[in-house]
Amino acid sequence: MRPEMGINSLPGQQSVADQDSYAFLKDADHKITLGIKIDSGSVDSTHTGKTGYLRPGLVLVRVEAAGAYQGKFVPLDHAQAPIDANIVQACVLDGEEINMLSKDGSTAEDKAARGVVHGFIDESQTWWSGANAARIAAAKAKMPLNHFYALP
Repeated sequence: MRPEMGINSLPGQQSVADQDSYAFLKDADHKITLGIKIDSGSVDSTHTGKTGYLRPGLVLVRVEAAGAYQGKFVPLDHAQAPIDANIVQACVLDGEEINMLSKDGSTAEDKAARGVVHGFIDESQTWWSGANAARIAAAKAKMPLNHFYALP
């Protein structure tokens, strides 16, 4: 059973799970991750073709404002994402693609995941949700233990 990959039944003949692979870490053995909770309204706006999935390498920020979103992580273009000056913590989504839909596929739900807070990261393989240069710089400033490589 791997509901996050679309496998909801016992082994046997069934449709093949469609999953893409992303390699944003330059050294997969040298990383520190943090357990995070992703808000159900999170969308990977630059991920074409797979609606409802978040890719590893997506940059997320923690919501600090009091309310239903407090403590949850969201992409930079989420309506509840803090403004640049108020970003306190950011990370890069790690692991497999996250399917934000519930098991029955009817609604989006909060998901638990891992965020990289220390590692060697290929910047060309990270996703910034269409953020401008100032917003990207603000998020990077809150990830001082992540080293971003701009590889040719």
